Amino acid sequence: MKKRIWKPYPAVHVLLALTVFCAGTSMFLRFRTGTNVYNSLLWDIFLGWVPLMLALIIMEVVGRAPVWASRLTLLVVGAAWFFFLPNASYLVTEMIHAFRYFKPNPYTTFWLHTDFWLSLISAFATSLLGLMLFCLSLYIVHRLLSDRIGRWYGWLGAIMMIGISSIGIYIGRFIRWNSWDVISDPGSILRDMQQIVTDERSGKFMLAFTLLIFFVQAFTYLFFHAVAALGASGKSERT
Repeated sequence: MKKRIWKPYPAVHVLLALTVFCAGTSMFLRFRTGTNVYNSLLWDIFLGWVPLMLALIIMEVVGRAPVWASRLTLLVVGAAWFFFLPNASYLVTEMIHAFRYFKPNPYTTFWLHTDFWLSLISAFATSLLGLMLFCLSLYIVHRLLSDRIGRWYGWLGAIMMIGISSIGIYIGRFIRWNSWDVISDPGSILRDMQQIVTDERSGKFMLAFTLLIFFVQAFTYLFFHAVAALGASGKSERT
């Protein structure tokens, strides 16, 4: 029987639906709160999709195109994917907006406010979207690495990317550098990082934050990988 080729597009469709929900609630909250913070949230959601779109390009080109085209794609698109990957899980840090503009009445119980739950669920959905975009993007590249260079090297690459992504999220949230600044102004990023690492207080916070984000990403990805592997084994048994 012909071997079934794994395609992630059903999961992509679910993520598109979740994106519509996150975008819709963020626009409603912008109107509700009268602030413009949710404008940047829409931009951050778009950036969170970039690594997945790049991973899909890699998946479609590699194996179909000639060898030289596959290698060129891995070099150019793979480098872009590497730098943009932290933008996906960066959406986890948008949870701060759940509490930033909510002003509970001190004479009532805050969890009985509809506004609070709307803000909290919107922030949670956005964080979930970011983690799923991260996991699916990494899973596509992880599979490619495992097929090309071996299973253990694939896992080593995945773990390294989770670690690098954790540092990238810190840089984006607290130093406010963007992915493209790695190309346009790498010297300033290195100087800022050196200043943070050499300062005891800032260095400790950076270490604590990156470790927390690392474990959030790692455990989410391990679960995602286990579910994906379970689905793949079920298909192989039916064939």
